[in-house]
Amino acid sequence: MSIVRDNHTAILTIPRSSVFRDIVHGLRVVAKRYFLNIDVVHGHDFFELVLVRSGGGVHVTERGETQLERGDVYLIRPGALHCYRDLQDLEIVNVLYLPERLDLPLGELRTLAGYIAFFEASPTLADSLLLTAVKLGETEMREAERILARVLAEQEAARPGCAFGMMAGFMQLILLISRAATRNCSETTAALGEIGRLLTYLERHCTDALQISDLACGSGISVRTLERLFRQVTGRSPGDYLAELRLNRGAKLLLESALPVAQVARLAGYGDGGYFSRLFRKKFGCPPREYRRRKRPSLQACNVAGDGT
Repeated sequence: MSIVRDNHTAILTIPRSSVFRDIVHGLRVVAKRYFLNIDVVHGHDFFELVLVRSGGGVHVTERGETQLERGDVYLIRPGALHCYRDLQDLEIVNVLYLPERLDLPLGELRTLAGYIAFFEASPTLADSLLLTAVKLGETEMREAERILARVLAEQEAARPGCAFGMMAGFMQLILLISRAATRNCSETTAALGEIGRLLTYLERHCTDALQISDLACGSGISVRTLERLFRQVTGRSPGDYLAELRLNRGAKLLLESALPVAQVARLAGYGDGGYFSRLFRKKFGCPPREYRRRKRPSLQACNVAGDGT
């Protein structure tokens, strides 16, 4: 059995605004225990990392069903539907997060095939690698619980620096899960580490003049192989991924500065401000200037010279 999207399926949509309305840093931890036998089918526009602490049940997604028990870890991506049934005192911890707000220093973590396969692979590739879920051993699970207890304590106390403390714990948790996932990776997934290094390089140099052939040569693989693996991991071509990095950087500059759009475009890696504006509108649904006006009302009165569309 799996979830089918049709007019007969009752679906609850949980928007990020209801979860992160009072949270700027994009990370929230929720401990839950289910007493009912079945959960409503739901989806959301944020990531949900789930760790099963105790009890059992069946996790139902659009890709099928999975029996749950202590130590199971799985990741629900934005737009995916899921629910639970046949619950037996299921106790879980949900880590809800928005990667674009966290801006975590992933660095060498992206050299771990398990991290790439579990956290960044497209759902189709994760299925083929059998890494839609990870099983933590008892020692690992106890460590995960200690980490989550510290993160929850930081969240509840809300002391100065709590966001930093929460993210520090979250990074420890990601590392723990990534190492466990790496154990499950076959030798054929070793190339994922190279793609991970490439993702990090693109993030750091996305405003440079980059050629796919140069990236392939630096990675020691052919252009065709690079494009195939890159699409498997990210669901996009290297060019599309690079464009998204640049546009996201442009959006961040628009919100964090009063720079003219033409200058924002250059800093984001686009020499042509008009081209940047067209791509920006396609991605965000409005021109850069309007995006800034909507997201930063305080800048409405600012008349920035040269701030075009």
